[in-house]
Amino acid sequence: MRKNQWASGLLLTVWGLGLGASAAMAAPALPAPVKAHIADMRAQCKDVGGRPERSPRLLQTADITGDGRADYVINEGEFDCDGAASHFSGGSGGASVSVYVSDAAGSAKQAFTHGVSGVYLERSGQTARVWLGVGGPLCGQTQFRSRAEAEVCWRPLQWKGGKLDFAPVSQKRPYSAFAKP
Repeated sequence: MRKNQWASGLLLTVWGLGLGASAAMAAPALPAPVKAHIADMRAQCKDVGGRPERSPRLLQTADITGDGRADYVINEGEFDCDGAASHFSGGSGGASVSVYVSDAAGSAKQAFTHGVSGVYLERSGQTARVWLGVGGPLCGQTQFRSRAEAEVCWRPLQWKGGKLDFAPVSQKRPYSAFAKP
């Protein structure tokens, strides 16, 4: 019961603050898998001695698949776990980002997860394209001796054939293309 009360409070907090919601897109109730992901992060934060704080940039919503429904991007690097901030930073591999795509029944499924150095939503009308800060092989680089020599870039995701994955490396942009939020 306590988890459900927290989830209801989270829903009001997330939508009350307008966390990443497009002004043109109605704010639907958060699907259970998205609420569960965030509740698990809060529990992990507490388990390692931290205190979950307001995290206004943790969750962004946008229509990523082009079906007119809100999809959800959770950037764990934006989660504020006071006293244990490094738990969600991901270290040198970047923080985890997960994308949940909505279905017609009002639920959502996790369609993508990966470690990244940043997330940028490029909005165009009702839809948005997700760009992820990545490096090395994901930028098309085949040779480098250390992580310090790895190229960093922004690589978009694409929805194709009912799957969400990286778009071809030919669509990458230099890391300077988007100001890191």
